[in-house]
Amino acid sequence: MLGLITFLVIVGTSYTLPAQSISFDIDYEDGIIKSSYLIKDNYVFKVNNKGSIEAVYIFNNQSEAQDL
Repeated sequence: MLGLITFLVIVGTSYTLPAQSISFDIDYEDGIIKSSYLIKDNYVFKVNNKGSIEAVYIFNNQSEAQDL
């Protein structure tokens, strides 16, 4: 979990992230973040709760990426 927080801080200080550039999958029963999605232009990075990039999705444009 510390790795994920560190990654988000690094990305947050490297880029100016509008509110729609990050989203989370939350496990409400256990109260944990299962994964995070970081959007940069038309790329979406899926980061698991251990801080590792699990997948990279490439869309035709930024609006499609934000609809994920």
